[in-house]
Amino acid sequence: MCGIAGIVQEGFDAVQLRRLSCALDHRGPDDHGYLIWDGRSEPQLMQTPSGRGHIGLAHRRLSILDLSENGRQPMFDATGRYAIVYNGEVYNYLELSEELKSHCFRSRTDTEVMLAAWSEYGAEALNRFTGMFAFALIDFQERKLHLARDPFGIKPLYYAQCDGRFAFASEIASLLELEWVSRRANLDRAGRYLASGVTDYGDQTFFQDVCQLPAGAMLTLDIDSAKIVALDRYFRLEDKVDASLSMEEAADRLRKAFLQSVKLHLRSDVPIGACLSGGIDSSSIVMAMRYLEGKDLKIHSFSFVPVSDAISELKWINVVGEAAELQGHLVRPSADELASDLPALVRAQQEPFSSTSVYAQYRVFKAAQEAGIKVMIDGQGADELFAGYLNYVRPAVAERARAFRFRSAFNLINSAARINPNQSRTLLGLASLLIALPDWMKRPLLRRLEKSKTPPWLSAQDASLYQHQTFRAYLKSDVTTTSLPMLLRFEDRNSMAFSIESRVPFVTPALAQIAFSLRSELLLSDSAVTKAVLREAMRPIVPDPILDRRDKIGFATDEGQWMRSLEPTIREAIERGAFGGLPFIDSRKLAAEYDLVFAGKTPLQSAHWRALNLALWSEIFDIQYS
Repeated sequence: MCGIAGIVQEGFDAVQLRRLSCALDHRGPDDHGYLIWDGRSEPQLMQTPSGRGHIGLAHRRLSILDLSENGRQPMFDATGRYAIVYNGEVYNYLELSEELKSHCFRSRTDTEVMLAAWSEYGAEALNRFTGMFAFALIDFQERKLHLARDPFGIKPLYYAQCDGRFAFASEIASLLELEWVSRRANLDRAGRYLASGVTDYGDQTFFQDVCQLPAGAMLTLDIDSAKIVALDRYFRLEDKVDASLSMEEAADRLRKAFLQSVKLHLRSDVPIGACLSGGIDSSSIVMAMRYLEGKDLKIHSFSFVPVSDAISELKWINVVGEAAELQGHLVRPSADELASDLPALVRAQQEPFSSTSVYAQYRVFKAAQEAGIKVMIDGQGADELFAGYLNYVRPAVAERARAFRFRSAFNLINSAARINPNQSRTLLGLASLLIALPDWMKRPLLRRLEKSKTPPWLSAQDASLYQHQTFRAYLKSDVTTTSLPMLLRFEDRNSMAFSIESRVPFVTPALAQIAFSLRSELLLSDSAVTKAVLREAMRPIVPDPILDRRDKIGFATDEGQWMRSLEPTIREAIERGAFGGLPFIDSRKLAAEYDLVFAGKTPLQSAHWRALNLALWSEIFDIQYS
């Protein structure tokens, strides 16, 4: 895990490249390096950048594999044709090195194997990498710069371009070090965030002039003109259902693939820890670690524990801790700590975020750093791939109704209503019917429903990203567009704020291919059992009490208490006019509503948090709304 950055601009000053790199110091505190090329003479590697150039690369290293100087970047391939800066891990580098025996390797790094694979296969190498990555590779012969990102966008990569200038970096804050990259807000993104909380979709960001390279895509830049000549996806999630698979066959296939993924994700030359919430996903990872490595592996687990017993999963954390013989660390941040840490958290995330659960995760990674852990394994992605949320019930019911499987649909409605009393049978039925309506009728109804949910202090916003879809389209949207990209961004910024590499074994093309080959009943059963196939797959490994859980707490926090502790922060923000310059918000109505919230006369809503978050983000990053 590292930080990378670069500039393509005729005659740029090396001081600019150094500023980009220094802004990423937390991502790679172990080492750093630079490459500068003027486009005519030999490219220069240096520790302290100087002079001027036409293209420059910068790298900040967090040493995980081969801790020696042999892993220093930027790195050239053996022929000198290519140079790379790279962030991430390609876990199957040992297997790839066996395929590339004709190449002579000087290190034990995955970086060198990636370079050899590129020289052997070209861009086709991207489909051979198993892991998470974002890299920039110069082809000096073709005078091209290639940027690429892993299939699911686990590792970030942002870029900006303007008038013959191009720059890229692992984080937006790095690009903001350049004078020509503006701090203008993306009003569409800000409006959708306020209305629905959605953040990381598409290639845009909250900054008007900064884009993110899409997941599973490669961008090619002509170095001489600093113009993009190609931007193509090399990976797309395929949806090919194998209706013949039984639950037993599907579970067996999933178990083998998951254990293989965890095994690869354990490759490291530094200590590894694990996030443990007590849910099925993180428990599966921890138990798989113990299953694969036996008693020799010392496993440190880190768990957030809220004050409220109603949302605490400590009982389940203890069940797994005992079964896996973990060295457990419990994280219990106070409301006052949130108030003091909030500015640092907003700086770390660099774009607005949806809830205080991001802070709970932030503190988990802080605890891991304090325990001397450099690599953490987490369970992100399982809920999206294997239908872990009850909001998948509505599209699943509609799918079964459209196929005339009415008994199955009726059973699912009844089961879901029993599990979640807040979802009545009537509401579930109506929502499912709405999904099945023709598009010309559905759109006006959805617009009316969304408008009715808009608070009085917030201008009505289009929520088209949340149009109800088919079951499989809903899953695919969560994996590629809404939920998972957002969670991966939170995870990356929180872990890297404490110089920790976070790994997510569920998020691989192999597991995604299995998930999208399964009938919906294997994911969400007629009894409303979510992640049904994952539960069955892990039955021999994970304790039954964990797999038999029917509640879904998620990464819940004491948000009500925490928000009340932020009353001084919010009142100070109101007094200095922090909400006044925000688009879509009537600051006087919002201030009056905050008064009602703190007086206990109106319930706290997630929109109240989002308004505060947007205001603090705007101040900290000096956002321009004109």
